[in-house]
Amino acid sequence: MSKRVLTLRKAFQETLKDAAFLAEAEKAKLTLDPATAEDLERMMAEAFALEPRSWRSSRTSSTGSRAAPAPARCRA
Repeated sequence: MSKRVLTLRKAFQETLKDAAFLAEAEKAKLTLDPATAEDLERMMAEAFALEPRSWRSSRTSSTGSRAAPAPARCRA
């Protein structure tokens, strides 16, 4: 990993601990729940490791049914 990426990651993590930044976020009524770069990399790797068939079945099981069919076209 490049030095630049590591520097940016470190700066981002430090910003999330900065009292002034946190005060501004609270003032703006923002909810902060950031993930680390490592967590995001792991989640992306897991998502891309799924086979397309798994995507379809997880989409179906999360809603209890398949996606709604496309609406019929009207003919004039």
